[in-house]
Amino acid sequence: MNTWLLIAAIGLAATSGVPALCAGPGRSWGRSLATAMQIVAASCGALAAMLVLAGHAMPPVRVAVSPLVPAMTFWLDVLSAWFLLPVCFLCACASVFDLGWRAGGTRVPVFLGVLFASLMALLAAQDGIAFLVTWEAMALAAFFLVATDHHEREVRDAAWLYLATTHASTLLLVAWVGTLVWSTGSFQFATLDPGVPAAARDGLFLLA
Repeated sequence: MNTWLLIAAIGLAATSGVPALCAGPGRSWGRSLATAMQIVAASCGALAAMLVLAGHAMPPVRVAVSPLVPAMTFWLDVLSAWFLLPVCFLCACASVFDLGWRAGGTRVPVFLGVLFASLMALLAAQDGIAFLVTWEAMALAAFFLVATDHHEREVRDAAWLYLATTHASTLLLVAWVGTLVWSTGSFQFATLDPGVPAAARDGLFLLA
């Protein structure tokens, strides 16, 4: 059950901006529906996390995107579940705040939903490829949110600075995943066991 709750949460959050886009900036029902979808998504995500914390293990979900790339693996462990709870709460609060913020237009509900979905998927990622894909989605969604008031020069500068620093981190994460594959022969985080050489573990820690 917790697997389907997490899938529902990610799907609802990712598509929550569609009503706002369809309604346009002049109609409030689209943003209201987007907020409702994000609150339901937060509730589903929080419930999935609480079930995991209560001892209901989540089976892995594998998503194959290409025969050239290993399937991405997602599931929540106890540590991820703890982090998911504040993410769900804060994203729901941000969605409610946006409902009363007229200046955000339709841009905020769209990218807030994508950011929320990518954060949930990022916490559930259990291999290097899944982590990098969801990290990039999170970074781009946050960039467009930071640049909401892009007509102001200071906002544009802050958005570009954020994008540059985030992608500097992305380069380090790519190196981290490469070190993981080199030291373990797998993209899976589960392969990081005590048998991995100490030098490789220290290198992974510093890059992360």
